[in-house]
Amino acid sequence: MAKVKQTKQRAGILQVMKEMAAKHYHPTAQEVYEELRMKNIDVWLATVYRNLEKFDELGLVKKLDVPGHSARFDGNVEPHPHVKCVVCGRVDDLPSEARVEVNMQFEQPAGYKVVNVQAEVLGICPECQKAGHTTQERA
Repeated sequence: MAKVKQTKQRAGILQVMKEMAAKHYHPTAQEVYEELRMKNIDVWLATVYRNLEKFDELGLVKKLDVPGHSARFDGNVEPHPHVKCVVCGRVDDLPSEARVEVNMQFEQPAGYKVVNVQAEVLGICPECQKAGHTTQERA
């Protein structure tokens, strides 16, 4: 592991993130903590938060901010787009065949050299739609 001492807890966190990535699931730190506890890995919730943040800095996981909800983490660090539910905070990978076209015409910001432009896909997930949510109200 790059730049951090290997511990049972850190190895467990990375293993859980690898398992979740294989299922295309983007857990919160709380969900990683609960999974570790089910695997009988003794760890504090604060330790999970701290290590996920560190792993994000090191490029071992990717932190996904979801407005109004707990951050989620992705064990797949390869560039790929996500769709985020504005009601419950769920994050899903966009299928590789999905294509989002964005009009990239904008005025150059004064004094800036633009190095990256990011588009965010927000929506309401199928479960929240089934529950009758049609706006950004929380579930």
